[in-house]
Formats: sequence, C-alpha cells, structure tokens
Amino acid sequence: MSILLDTSILVKEITKELEKIIDKKIADNNTFTTDVILTEQELSKELKISSKKLSVMRKKGELPSYTYFYVGKSIRYKKGTVIEYFVNRDKLV
Repeated sequence: MSILLDTSILVKEITKELEKIIDKKIADNNTFTTDVILTEQELSKELKISSKKLSVMRKKGELPSYTYFYVGKSIRYKKGTVIEYFVNRDKLV
C-alpha cells in the first residue's frame, strides 16, 4: 500500500514562512544600518582621541567628507562610517 502526498501545499506553506523570516531579517538589518550621528566631542570620546585631533584630521582632509556633515556651523559625524573608514584604512597600511 503506497500513500501519495500532495507536496504543493507543504511547499507553499514553507515558502510563506521563509518569506516572513527573510522580510523580518531585512527589516532588522535596516534598523542596524542607520548610522548614529555624533558631535565632535561625542565622537572623540568614542574614539578616545581629543576633539582637537579629530578637527585637525577633518580640516587636513585626513577624514573623507562622506564621514561628516554640517548642521548650520556645527559639525556632525556618522559614527559607523567613521569607524568603517578607520578599519579599512588600517587594512591598507
């Protein structure tokens, strides 16, 4: 005696569950990719360097312009982007 199973229903259910899991992972990933914005003082504390050193690096062009932006006359840094820059820079040295 053999039993025939219709697997198409099972495949559809598994596909729906996988889509839910993938959508949740994508949503979670988008949450983590949002860059934290810090002032010069806040970033200097995170990096454990003086805010003066950070300012000099920016003004000399040692920090790429995509790592920071201006809000009026105030400077803001993208924490993740700055850290990523230093990690990649150190790999090249």
